[in-house]
Amino acid sequence: MKSAIRICLLLSALLALVLSLSACAASEKGEVVGELVFTSRGDGTCAVVDVGGASSVTDIVIPERSPSGELVAMIGNYAFERCRSLKSVVIPTSVKYIGEYAFLKCKSLTSVTFVDGGDCYGIGAGAFSGCKSLTSITLPATVRSIGGLAFFKCKSLTSIVIPAALERIEDYVFYKCKSLETVTFADGSACGEIGSGAFFKCKSLTSIVIPKSVGSIGEYAFEDCKSLEAVTFAEGSTCGGIGMAAFWDCKALTSIALPASVSYIESDAFNGCTALETVTFAEGSRCSIIGPYTFLGCSALTSIALPERITEIYYGTFYGCFALRSVTIPEGVLRIGEEAFAYCSALEEIVIPETVESIGAAAFLRCSSLKSVVVPSSVVSIGSAAFKKCTSLTSIVIPTSVRSIDEKAFSGCDALTIYTPYTAAPLGWKNWQKGFEGRVEWGAK
Repeated sequence: MKSAIRICLLLSALLALVLSLSACAASEKGEVVGELVFTSRGDGTCAVVDVGGASSVTDIVIPERSPSGELVAMIGNYAFERCRSLKSVVIPTSVKYIGEYAFLKCKSLTSVTFVDGGDCYGIGAGAFSGCKSLTSITLPATVRSIGGLAFFKCKSLTSIVIPAALERIEDYVFYKCKSLETVTFADGSACGEIGSGAFFKCKSLTSIVIPKSVGSIGEYAFEDCKSLEAVTFAEGSTCGGIGMAAFWDCKALTSIALPASVSYIESDAFNGCTALETVTFAEGSRCSIIGPYTFLGCSALTSIALPERITEIYYGTFYGCFALRSVTIPEGVLRIGEEAFAYCSALEEIVIPETVESIGAAAFLRCSSLKSVVVPSSVVSIGSAAFKKCTSLTSIVIPTSVRSIDEKAFSGCDALTIYTPYTAAPLGWKNWQKGFEGRVEWGAK
């Protein structure tokens, strides 16, 4: 019994302490005016930091000055978090910065108005994240930074104008803005980069013009933008690279013209772009790297001329490009990687340049329309299953430079005749005849 009484007294004391601390914390927040709580920043300005418990407020006009006369220069982090009834907010010219997650999950917010003449320079990470009713917002032209996830899951947002002063679109800023149809960069854009996942899963976005200031497009930047039909690089583009999976699963994209400034395309950049018919590289292209699986599953792609600086066709680059009929491989390519053209079932011919030293495993697996191949004297190795199931292949010339052929290289090529100056298979041709039912013309000239 005494123990129970002691516990009750202890709990009462703890509760009193919590209430006391809460009261102190509330008093430290600063002035309370109506729904708003202000905190001085010690430099003649203050920040809005809370709604003072009035989370059911529907409309807020933030004043330019607090009751003590300090300029309202900032909306604090989490200031209006989960104000589920908030429908509109007016932000005065005095506000320079909107803090992180300031309006997080304000699910009824439909209108955000910046009073004309302000010079707000930044919007923090997640500032409007989860504002699912927000249909539009006009950002001040002075905004230089917008933090990651700033508009995450703004499901009703249909359009946005990117201010000219913005220096970078941070990672995942518009992630899952599923109604976003139009993105416009203001004239004179200074945006230097589109960050990772910036427009990931913006499924209503139909087109975009990348301004010339953009130097790179990050990984996953436009992944799963299923309605994206057109991507245009502005004249004079300085874009140097396209990140991994940047346009993965953009199933409506039909063509893309890459500017000369692009020096690399990372893996899976256009993976799953099933409507992509044409890819063109500008004259004088600096592109030297096209990563693995870049065009995997681009089943509508019919032809492509690779840029002159390419030295390797990486593994799986054109895997499953069923409609691909014509590929121009430039001199200077040293290696055709594993599965590079696997399942390119419409490919009828391929000219392998004199610089190629190796043909990787399954490089031309199931290229069922391929009829003839001349292997240049620069090639020293042919990988396993390199030409497996090339059922239309009738002739291939293999020079004496080829010192190794791995197993099943020609398996299932029953109509094939191999022509080679060798009079017998070298030691490096290991199990190369496994599954091969065609003919070999030894000592051919």
